[in-house]
Amino acid sequence: MEELRNLWHFVQVAHAGSFTAAAGRLSLSTAALSKSIARLERRLGVRLFLRTSRTLHLTDEGRVMLERVSDAFGVIEDSFDRLRHPDEELSGVVQLSTVTAYGKHCVLPILPKFLDRYPHIDLVISFHDSQRGLTRQAFDVRINWGEEREQSKVAQTLCRMPLILVASPEYLLRRGTPRTPTDLERHDCLNVALVGGARAHWTFVSKAAGRRGRHRSVTVAPKGRVNERLRSDGQWGDQQRSDH
Repeated sequence: MEELRNLWHFVQVAHAGSFTAAAGRLSLSTAALSKSIARLERRLGVRLFLRTSRTLHLTDEGRVMLERVSDAFGVIEDSFDRLRHPDEELSGVVQLSTVTAYGKHCVLPILPKFLDRYPHIDLVISFHDSQRGLTRQAFDVRINWGEEREQSKVAQTLCRMPLILVASPEYLLRRGTPRTPTDLERHDCLNVALVGGARAHWTFVSKAAGRRGRHRSVTVAPKGRVNERLRSDGQWGDQQRSDH
């Protein structure tokens, strides 16, 4: 690491044309910078600079060394600049996987602003509603719903979707009003049939926390003779949605 640091100091001095100017760029004293170059020269066994009280010139060995290492250090500097100013030169292809409803209502409307801000980025979007189905493919970003966070992934909650339980007055008169979540198991519920054939589960969370500060939750598997099915393209099936 010390040799790389000394070599970096050499490149800066060569480009600046003086120890004083290079020391200012590196936030070092001129004496410290001079010692760094001296250590590099001892390590290489050659002189890199010809120095007088007023002039500084590269030796033949110094010019050869500068030609060989300048490009490599230039790439490193360019990488640092890109990281310091990420909005300026971002480019490439971003693979995005999103559930259909969120993608159409929240992602697509902001695409014009995104593409204007990042003109060198191409976006490939895949819509799905199969939870973990498509998400196992190689995507840079994925948006899912109702899924536990994976410890190996960087995750962030984008929004919450509160759901309410409804029924028509006629149905309640005919079948009675459920008082607890488990009562729903005896009712004719409208549920969603997912692409893989499974039925969606309903989870209810109590408003009041228990003794340990946790909110009690109950998950039920509602049953009914009418189930809405999601097609493979993530759209609803042909039947019309209605509430009892």
